Amino acid sequence: MAELSMSEHYYKLADKLIEKATKEEVAERARLLAINVSFNPIV
Repeated sequence: MAELSMSEHYYKLADKLIEKATKEEVAERARLLAINVSFNPIV
């Protein structure tokens, strides 16, 4: 139950950050996320 509320908190925080970010900033973060996911695949 606590994990869900923490996930919701991070989801809302991400929305706030995305609203304030430029298109280029969001694109750069997406690239970094893709790189991190490719190095740490979920098995």
